[in-house]
Amino acid sequence: ERFEPVLRRFDFVTVTALEVFLMLVISIGTVTLFLLLWHALRTSPLDVLENLQVGLRRAFSGVLMVMLGLELLVTLRTYFKTHHVKLEVILIVAIIAAGSHIVEIDVAHAASMQLLAYGVLMLALTASYALVKRTHGS
Repeated sequence: ERFEPVLRRFDFVTVTALEVFLMLVISIGTVTLFLLLWHALRTSPLDVLENLQVGLRRAFSGVLMVMLGLELLVTLRTYFKTHHVKLEVILIVAIIAAGSHIVEIDVAHAASMQLLAYGVLMLALTASYALVKRTHGS
């Protein structure tokens, strides 16, 4: 009880520092994503289907990584307000992270068992999310 004000202040400073850090990383990631797209469009035309596919996979992966950062920011805000981490948010972060990785896979050269494993992982994560949402009634 004696240290409660110190612990609350420490919690506030730590979470605030992490929020500022994540906002900076998200901002840098967003700007970098646009700069990379601009550079790719200027240096290598997307007229070849393979170049287009690679470019789109990288762009989608970049967008998912920015979304991952935003979800982590929501997690920190929720934790600071309630001192609890919501399971829904953790599952969303996991789904986005796995999806980002899956988007980067070259399916033409990936092992079938690897693709199956990723499919099972996504099915398990999304089913878990649906179950948690239904259980909490929202």
